[in-house]
Amino acid sequence: VDQDQRYCLGAVLLDADDPARVLGRSHDAIMEPIADYEIHGFFSSCVFATGAFAEDDRLTLYYGAADTYVCGATMSIQEIIAGLD
Repeated sequence: VDQDQRYCLGAVLLDADDPARVLGRSHDAIMEPIADYEIHGFFSSCVFATGAFAEDDRLTLYYGAADTYVCGATMSIQEIIAGLD
């Protein structure tokens, strides 16, 4: 959640051998509520991950929007990784 009470998604990369070790995390949101159906609903200005499927460089992310809709989005895994600190 940010200072404006918007629920956004970030990313974190964990060590496969020691998941307690954080290798990187996104500084900026990888997804934020911008569409009308993400901003207006039961719980406004909210996107939250519910599942994902990775194939090659494409991540298909299933997410809830404003506690009203179930949605899908695709994004590049390499672009997400490139944005990690």
